[in-house]
Amino acid sequence: MSLSLILGADNGVRTRDTKLGKLVLYQLSYVRNELILQYTNFFKLVKLSVLRSGKG
Repeated sequence: MSLSLILGADNGVRTRDTKLGKLVLYQLSYVRNELILQYTNFFKLVKLSVLRSGKG
């Protein structure tokens, strides 16, 4: 059994195309920012709803 199988992914798994790597990082950061924005808006709506109901 090779050492790479025991320890995890080998170096060959990583992309050597730097443009592709930058694109993937950009896409991941965009998705993360969108999720943060959606959660923030959701919690603002929940807070507003609680304040309007008189329970907060």
